[in-house]
Amino acid sequence: MIVERGKRQSLLVLVIGLGVLVPLFVVSDAGTAFAGKTPHRSTTTTTGSSSSTTKPPKSSTTTAPKSTTTTAPKTTSTSTSTTASTIPVSPGDPTQSHVPDTITNDCSADVTSQLLAWMNSVPDNAVLTFDAGACYEIEGVLMVSRRNWLTFDGNGATFEAKTDGASSPPPAELGDASSWPRRRAHWFVLNSTNITITNLTVIGNDPYTGMGDAQYNPSYEKQSGVVVNASSYVTLTDLTISKVWGDFVSIEKDASHVTVRNGHFTTSGRQGIAITSGTHIVIDGNAMDDVRWGMFDLEPNGDSAVIDDVQIINNVTGTSRWFWFASIGPSVHVSNIDIEYNHMTGYSYVTAIYVNNKTPTAGLRGPWTIAHNDMKVGWTTYGGFEFHGAGQLSIHDNVVHILAMPHPIAVKATDSDHLQVHDNDFTGTSRIIDPGNTTNWCEINDIPADLSQNVPC
Repeated sequence: MIVERGKRQSLLVLVIGLGVLVPLFVVSDAGTAFAGKTPHRSTTTTTGSSSSTTKPPKSSTTTAPKSTTTTAPKTTSTSTSTTASTIPVSPGDPTQSHVPDTITNDCSADVTSQLLAWMNSVPDNAVLTFDAGACYEIEGVLMVSRRNWLTFDGNGATFEAKTDGASSPPPAELGDASSWPRRRAHWFVLNSTNITITNLTVIGNDPYTGMGDAQYNPSYEKQSGVVVNASSYVTLTDLTISKVWGDFVSIEKDASHVTVRNGHFTTSGRQGIAITSGTHIVIDGNAMDDVRWGMFDLEPNGDSAVIDDVQIINNVTGTSRWFWFASIGPSVHVSNIDIEYNHMTGYSYVTAIYVNNKTPTAGLRGPWTIAHNDMKVGWTTYGGFEFHGAGQLSIHDNVVHILAMPHPIAVKATDSDHLQVHDNDFTGTSRIIDPGNTTNWCEINDIPADLSQNVPC
């Protein structure tokens, strides 16, 4: 069954039907969950919300293609981007524009229309700055449509929605008004290039926390903090997003060269960061917690949708109710995915990484690099890392804390190819690898040593 957006309740029923226990209690402090368990080999130490790794953090790049190797021992990268990219040249020094003093900045009245009027009056190639520490009530959408070379500097301002937006008019750019207020995002970048949104806070109006059923509402599931749609060279940095009904960030409709960096995201009704179509995407150095579905969701919405060259690196995550990382959906065009140097302070109720390509005979999803992560696997009947219809998988140097009873298999695969597993710590697992009918696989130098099959790579 292919699970589409808006139909996730059925997936949850299916998962429960397969024997996954979803606890009914609320974890109030994901950062302290399961404190005291010491792995055989640890790569990360955590103090409060910060983390440090004994190996240098992963550096991101969106301009230079990676080299490909699948045959050398202990491969550390299996992905290569096939899409050439050219960095655009700045048109010159931008003009500066400060928000008008006449716009109410204490969240006492909806100022969506006033902010849009000012934003739309500023020409391209500009920096738009908000009042320091201000609070702007926005019940509509701050739409950035068909714009170029704009920086929105929040200057520490907050943009808060107090209602579900039903009484506000939907933007004409969204087309079908019947999708309102389900489609009410807070910031929306559409058909634009070279857009930066930085140093601001977005607060939605989802009042529920703790990942209970009420935190997700299909009537509001697209009310994301920021949507990037059909746009390129978009940078979202130093954002704080909380209490949104949808995703913290949604990337869709062939968006490219999108960077989400140094964000602080807490409480979403759907995913953490979701990609349904996009290339050259970097998700780097964010802190995320209290996610009703999955932390990271790469879910192509159609057979021809492409998700390519995605780096999920250096993030610190708390607890989510679904998978930590999931890639389901109908398309086989999911490739060059790099998941490295992430640290889980909490855990995901289902499992850490789940890839399910429904049509492996049409092609395999990959390559994949999953390395240097510190992860937790909670109550599940899935494998800690589970793959169906994936190819060119390099899984190495991870520490995975197996917390479930009975202890799950660390790595499971079916209908896959070129699976390399080595130098991981899977302490607590009942079995390191179940390759199923996967061809060309290897597994060596993993912990527990007595469970390693020592099949050379």
